[in-house]
Amino acid sequence: MRMCTRSKRVIKAIDRVLWRLPPKDREVIERFVFRITSVRAWTPVHVDAVDSTSAMLTRFWKAGDGGIKCERRPTGELHCERTGDTYDAQVCFNLPVVRLFSDRALVGIVAHEFAHGCIAARLGQGWYEKMTIRAQAHERAADELATLWGFGKEIRLMRKERDHKVSAILYSRVKEIRRGRRAEIRRSVRRARLLLEQYDRSPVPGTRRTYAACPRSPASSPRS
Repeated sequence: MRMCTRSKRVIKAIDRVLWRLPPKDREVIERFVFRITSVRAWTPVHVDAVDSTSAMLTRFWKAGDGGIKCERRPTGELHCERTGDTYDAQVCFNLPVVRLFSDRALVGIVAHEFAHGCIAARLGQGWYEKMTIRAQAHERAADELATLWGFGKEIRLMRKERDHKVSAILYSRVKEIRRGRRAEIRRSVRRARLLLEQYDRSPVPGTRRTYAACPRSPASSPRS
């Protein structure tokens, strides 16, 4: 299991959960979950909303043979497409939402996602599709397994904070988050335009720019 996040709170919560897990289940999770990652910016769901998910067990597509097929199109563009169920598991934390939870509730979030990983490992190939079909049932199963591991208080606190604290904060900050996303998009557009302008102004290596003389307009021509 690779640690691909720099969040100290997330890493600390993961260490706490792994230390308290039953040895057999810990071994299953560490083998099944390929990596732990995180996103640092609000993720837009649609124009007027952002993703309120704190963390999720999702797919990490492999780039090896048989997983992705790439071909060069006549235009020169490289087109890649997935060719099979060759993906690993990863746990992704949504840091803007995670910051709204207490440290103890964050332990509950980690335990819940690791319980998903343990259940997914038992499902085998196609685990993501199988879990997606019965999403609500697997949510309850993950809570039950995490409680069986001894994280019942943390799970209940996580649910309580989401219902009474986090949801209210997200609802009150919808406009602020929306403005921030729009400002970020505008900054990205400006950066892209500056890069394009710099590229247009830069001379192509090995070539020399020539400028044709502009024809004079009749009004500016000298009088005879």
